[in-house]
Amino acid sequence: MSTAAPGTPVGNLIKRGRMRSPMHEMDGLQQEQEQGNLDDGEELIAPLPIPQPLFDTQQEPVTMQGIAALFKREIAPVSSSVSSLRDDFIKMQISIREDMQAIGIRLATIEQHMDLANFRIDKLEHLVDNMPALSAQVDPAFRQQVNAMQVQLDSLQKVDGLRQGNLTHHDAGQRACTAVLGGLAGLTSQQDAEAWLIDKLASLSGPMLVNTYIKSEEFRGILFAKFKDSFERDIAVALLRSASLKQSGQDVWAKEDLPIEARAPKSFLLGLKRLLKSWGFNKVTVDGGFTCLSMSSECAVTVKCSDGQLQYKWNDSWANWKDFQESQELRELTRQASDMLQKTQDNGKGKGKAKGAAQA
Repeated sequence: MSTAAPGTPVGNLIKRGRMRSPMHEMDGLQQEQEQGNLDDGEELIAPLPIPQPLFDTQQEPVTMQGIAALFKREIAPVSSSVSSLRDDFIKMQISIREDMQAIGIRLATIEQHMDLANFRIDKLEHLVDNMPALSAQVDPAFRQQVNAMQVQLDSLQKVDGLRQGNLTHHDAGQRACTAVLGGLAGLTSQQDAEAWLIDKLASLSGPMLVNTYIKSEEFRGILFAKFKDSFERDIAVALLRSASLKQSGQDVWAKEDLPIEARAPKSFLLGLKRLLKSWGFNKVTVDGGFTCLSMSSECAVTVKCSDGQLQYKWNDSWANWKDFQESQELRELTRQASDMLQKTQDNGKGKGKAKGAAQA
């Protein structure tokens, strides 16, 4: 077993038995060396030197410009994303600003409507507060006239469904807006009658008509007046009826322009009502749709037009009243209603004659 010479680095290391390597890998080996326990050929091996990195002498030197270029290249995608986000944010700001402006305009409009509504409410409350005093000043005749006009309006609205029976859409729309006036024989032409009607509607503060027409070759005292819609037509008819107008000493009448399928039953029922009242019957009523005549709330007869014919359905007691069914007056009423339908048929609009007054 070879022994390191004294004074050598290895010898000194062996002599310093208390020294320990940093990682303690050789601690046991050193102790065995000191104790003489190492076998022949065994030596204390010094730690290998730490390898040093090799630098390429051909590599370009690192400069600040190179570092800056590398940094710019690395952050270019981030810069692009930030720019896109900035553009989107600017667009969002513009959109929000436009929306806020629109909201501001709408709020201003709402405030105007609210101010107007508050003004109307205040005015209505003031009117209600003064209603007792105003009511005492109302002319009783005027109040009666208003009530009569309301009755006329209610009557017109009840027959609204009859205006469109068996008509094309165009004809139904025309009739729904048209009123018929009679008792104007004192006027010489359609133009004079139209001027007279316009003047009366203006004095009554009623709706203005759209146009007028007649169905005969020359004016015979009957004028058809068309209005903007059925509501204005009903207002005009109610005003003219409640005013009890006269022209050249004759009573002026006004009514809605109903189709022949509604006029014929209406004519029969109203005529029958007048007949029964003249015979002394009381509580004779005709419903608002002009389909049923009742006696003391009991329906006596119903009338409808179907396939160009009038169909009558009598109550059993009325159907069995032979003297009534064979009376000349009832036959005359049914004949008149039949003639109305027959006239329409002759003009190419109807489909057949009316049936008799017997039970259908």
